[in-house]
Amino acid sequence: MGSQGKQHFSHHHVLISLNDDEGVPIICKACNQLISENFHGCISCKFYLHDVCMNAPRSLEHPSHPSHPLALLPTPTYSNQSYTCSACGFEGKGFSLSCAHCEFDLHVQCSSLPNTLVLDKHPHELKLIYNSPYEDKSTKFSCDLCCGVMKNNHWLYYCEVCCFKVHLDCATSKICSKEDSNEQRKGKQKAKIKVDRHVEMLQKRQAHQAHRAKLKAHQAAEDLEWIMYCREQNYF
Repeated sequence: MGSQGKQHFSHHHVLISLNDDEGVPIICKACNQLISENFHGCISCKFYLHDVCMNAPRSLEHPSHPSHPLALLPTPTYSNQSYTCSACGFEGKGFSLSCAHCEFDLHVQCSSLPNTLVLDKHPHELKLIYNSPYEDKSTKFSCDLCCGVMKNNHWLYYCEVCCFKVHLDCATSKICSKEDSNEQRKGKQKAKIKVDRHVEMLQKRQAHQAHRAKLKAHQAAEDLEWIMYCREQNYF
């Protein structure tokens, strides 16, 4: 246990620095995610925050919503006590970065997603974009990892080189969790096969282009030399 206290606008008691010494599951009140890192809390109220959530800015100008700054709210202001994140489309009941004028709301964790990332199974860098990559916004498309339908007004990670599209959650999830349903696991297995095939296709394309370049360099050779060269390279 720590002792250094900090006052946070979302709670009336001082929050002290804590360590999960007992290994008891603790949920962050801001993002509703399990705490496994440094955190602060009020033990008497069982109110806990990730340090990163506690340090979220009170106001944020985000490129996804240039019209107005977003304000950090400790609880949803809607009558049903929840909100739908404009980035990922999932429900939120904790902190949000919100524009009340436009009813635009973001999870704290979605507001700080990296602009680019690299997946182990994809050869190119993926860029965070805020809506459909297609000019025709009515075009239907699916995630190339989980094969699930993607909504054209939600954020996604996108590869401009090969039009590779990924849900935010799929791009930032490293492994299948124990809570995944059999259907989700099957979807991820299919997605892995799809990604592997995609990488294999790119590798074959690169090999083919490299082979064509080598053949062009031998245009002055005799026919027999062409045949022997291709046989040595195992192209037929």
